[in-house]
Amino acid sequence: MNEIFLICNRLYLELGGLPKVVLNKANKFTEMGYKVTILTIDLNMDYKYISKELKKRNQLLPDINFINLYNFYEDKSVNFGKRFLCIFENFFNNIKLREIGLPLRKHKNVFVKRYYASNGFCYYIELFIKNKLSFRFLIDREKKEIFKFEDEDAINKHFFLELANSCKEKPIFICEGAGPTPRISNIDKKIAYLISQLHSNPYIGKNHEFGEKMRKIGILNKIENNNLFVVLTETQRKDIIKEFGNINNIIIIPNSIPESNLIGAEKDNNKISLFTRISPEKNVLEAIDIFYKVLKEKPNAIFEIYGRASKELPSEVKELKKLKKHIKKLNMEKNVFIKGYVKDVNKAMEESLLTILTSKREGFGMVIIESMYNATPVVSYDINYGPRDIIDHGFDGYLVEKNNQDEMAKYIIELLNNPEKAKNMGKNAREKVSKKYTSEIIFPQWKELFESLL
Repeated sequence: MNEIFLICNRLYLELGGLPKVVLNKANKFTEMGYKVTILTIDLNMDYKYISKELKKRNQLLPDINFINLYNFYEDKSVNFGKRFLCIFENFFNNIKLREIGLPLRKHKNVFVKRYYASNGFCYYIELFIKNKLSFRFLIDREKKEIFKFEDEDAINKHFFLELANSCKEKPIFICEGAGPTPRISNIDKKIAYLISQLHSNPYIGKNHEFGEKMRKIGILNKIENNNLFVVLTETQRKDIIKEFGNINNIIIIPNSIPESNLIGAEKDNNKISLFTRISPEKNVLEAIDIFYKVLKEKPNAIFEIYGRASKELPSEVKELKKLKKHIKKLNMEKNVFIKGYVKDVNKAMEESLLTILTSKREGFGMVIIESMYNATPVVSYDINYGPRDIIDHGFDGYLVEKNNQDEMAKYIIELLNNPEKAKNMGKNAREKVSKKYTSEIIFPQWKELFESLL
């Protein structure tokens, strides 16, 4: 059977929307009988530990392979000699990193970073010229060769080709999101089946909609180079066609959620929640302002904010500080709580009377179907993409004109005043997701897609 490679830029233990989607796919494809490997292509993560921990938590099935590009070549590493002068060394995760400076005066604007495996062998070198990363070198132990690359796309392509050529049958590469797609787009479709799935909204204008400027993301530059191009909603499919013309390889397969029973948590009739990444595009500051309006009429209401702010991203660290300062400024410390990341959101969602979404843009809004499946209605801004494709206004949630804080506050207050109405909407929401967005419903579409390729 053809092996499936799920390719993503990076994967965290603190699982958000896209990582959850990738793990769910890996598990379901494995249950369907496919051999599955998750590939990551970033340098700065300890994926051997992450893979082990995900399996320990039962979030990843034992039979699923997990390969990181740099871990792959670390395991094949050989000693490259000691031609350069070592001026600094430290440890990042389990990878020993040394920054090496060329000792010759004429090379004063040149320096390299060498990456060493735990056995002391150098397997990867980055060469900087005038502080710009100009060349990358992989030292392949098995082939006893040094490969030179001028950019990240080239080293990724080398990695993918090596994996594809090691397969007995033509593999299936599925690129999860905008990042990895340019790296496979130049691979000959005779070597591997290429599928790219768009998980984001590419528009960067005020409304993030068709007609505005688009981000320069590789996934949209070479759609025709894929065997299939997958989007998550009908609205986005229509916009892609309007933008690029009638594309014959574009199909819709929404994200899905694993089947599960409700845990039976009791609803807190005063609690609303927001589940999101703490970043400017998620517009959490505006959610706090909306709750400030709610609090004037419902002084016993509680607002809990769940989600991570990555320490590696200064914009998210800054945003978290801004949120805490804003809560204090509005004197809402007794009503608004930043809860951080939680491994299992189901209990927190099920306990909430409702959840809200105030993002500026989404690719799908995975958190919407998660909340609805936990019998909790969502009050969401009507943004691209996801909310209007998922929520039936007034039946299983509410759609609100973007940035209309008063209208969103009105719907929140309405449900806080009528908790039974909120609970009935939650029942409708769970029933809808059960019929349209569970893995049992969605993954036969993937099976049909694979069969159309093979």
